[in-house]
Amino acid sequence: MRLANRLRWSLPLLALAVAFVIGGTQAFAQSAPIRVVMVDNDDHDPYPAAVGVGYYAFGPDHFTVFQGQPVVFESPSGNLFPHTVSSISWTGRAPYVDLATGQLFNSSPTPADNIRPGDSWTLDTSSLPPAQYLYYCAIHPWMVGTFTVQPSVT
Repeated sequence: MRLANRLRWSLPLLALAVAFVIGGTQAFAQSAPIRVVMVDNDDHDPYPAAVGVGYYAFGPDHFTVFQGQPVVFESPSGNLFPHTVSSISWTGRAPYVDLATGQLFNSSPTPADNIRPGDSWTLDTSSLPPAQYLYYCAIHPWMVGTFTVQPSVT
């Protein structure tokens, strides 16, 4: 009888603890920054995104982020050149499409803001609605990447 009473009280508490741990882990995952490395020379281990583009790339070249989760774009100190992270957006439908750069986010509105080797820039995704986004380096326009913003789970 005592065991039955203990189980009656401990099972709901155990379920609550498990739910808290799972929810806390998910909340932590949504707040942990995503890291993207900018690669511009062959001194680095080859990133999968860099294959075929002469080691000029964002690695990873695609990722998924929760709305509000920060994205840190890092230029390792071994890089040779400065970089930018600028959004590419469009209006209209093919073949009448107008492209715009830097309207949704832009790491470097002036050359003084370029991300130099050893520096980083953090993108705040809290103002980006859930969707897929395209970005590039304005200095090296063949460096492109995409990411998907998912709604934050509370």
